[in-house]
Amino acid sequence: MPESAVALSVFFGERDRNGAHLRAGALMDACERRRIDASLLLRGSEGFGAKHAARTDRLLTLSEDLPMSMLAVDSPARIDGLLGEIRPLMAHGLITLEEVAQTGAHDSEPLAGLAANGDAAKLTVIVGRRERANGSSAHEAVVEAMRAGGMYCATALLGLDGTRGGERERARFFARNTRVPMMIVGVGEKEDVQATLRELAAVLPHPTATLQSVQICKRDGVRRGEPGAGTGERSADMRLRLSVYAAENVRHEHGTLHAALVRSLREGGAAGASTLRGQWGYDGPGPPSGERIAALGRHAPMITLVIDTPAQAARWFAILDEVTGEHGLITSELLSAVP
Repeated sequence: MPESAVALSVFFGERDRNGAHLRAGALMDACERRRIDASLLLRGSEGFGAKHAARTDRLLTLSEDLPMSMLAVDSPARIDGLLGEIRPLMAHGLITLEEVAQTGAHDSEPLAGLAANGDAAKLTVIVGRRERANGSSAHEAVVEAMRAGGMYCATALLGLDGTRGGERERARFFARNTRVPMMIVGVGEKEDVQATLRELAAVLPHPTATLQSVQICKRDGVRRGEPGAGTGERSADMRLRLSVYAAENVRHEHGTLHAALVRSLREGGAAGASTLRGQWGYDGPGPPSGERIAALGRHAPMITLVIDTPAQAARWFAILDEVTGEHGLITSELLSAVP
């Protein structure tokens, strides 16, 4: 049976500081001190925050202070201790909490106990950058298992820093960085997620994996539901995370789809949004693709995120719906915001 756990996410700017130290380092130091089971530091490729300044890695002049996020997953008690340590570091930014189920590839009932606030599931698997599985890179093997299981999309994200099993693993120049964490995120129907976990059993004997309920709001132009539907009584700290999964080469007017999403959300008045560029993955029936040095175009999988109250999330979903047209997958997840 899966174990109950909590996922803590922190969103901030790359240049945010706490005294003489960058906030990113201070957050990861806290994860190391607390020996958090799994944590990961990610740098976004595009976005904006409370200052509403647009940032993108596509233009050198706007590539400073990119959006960053940190994810930490552990038992409720350990995450509560971590939260107490990092809250004083966050003069601004966003901290969210969500219930997840930590599962293994050999769990007989991996979806048992999963909150019923979504019609689908999100599977997150953490591996090392240069770990091997089934004769290939571990992250590529996980993506292939998700594809073989019938999941709608999978995106492998490169971590800059993190902890695995409580041990700190930092990316360094002139090092192999074998165990520096990568995170593979996939979304699919619950029965397909179960099939994927069976595939993973043959690839990774002891994966670090979590499951969450998600609601699919739109897929390839077909709307399936409104964000937050069926969440029941709503509290003041309730938030919804809207995620758009689509490849980087999907176009909208004169630019990329994800650039258009961030721009439209910013013009619409959203408090913040960010895009993460994957290293490998897929978002439809085609084969996986990713960053290629010799490629003429970029075909990396991308995820654009916006988090807000249920009422505001309905506004942002209307924007996402209009901009995406017939492309991509839009999901909604239930979170709690930390004051």
